Amino acid sequence: MIRIMTDQNPRQEHLPGFPRLREHDSQVITRYRNSARMRHVMEGALRKRHLVLHYQPIVSSAGEVLGGEALIRIQDPERGLLSPNTV
Repeated sequence: MIRIMTDQNPRQEHLPGFPRLREHDSQVITRYRNSARMRHVMEGALRKRHLVLHYQPIVSSAGEVLGGEALIRIQDPERGLLSPNTV
C-alpha cells in the first residue's frame, strides 16, 4: 500500500507541522504503472532499432510554416507505425 501525507491520520500527531498519512489515490498508481510500461516498451524498441524519427511542421492558420517538431515513432512489425503513448 502506498501512503501519502494528509491531515487525517492521528498516528502522526506527535510530529508538529507535519500532515498525516492516508492511502494513496489509485490514479497515481495507474500512472506509475503506465509510465513503467512505456519505459519498458521504449527500451525494447530502442534495442530492436524500431524507433523512427519524423518531422512535423508547425503551421499558422494562414498556412505559413512557423517551425517544426521532431516526433519519435515505433515501427512495430505487426501493428505498423505507433506513437509511444499508444503502445
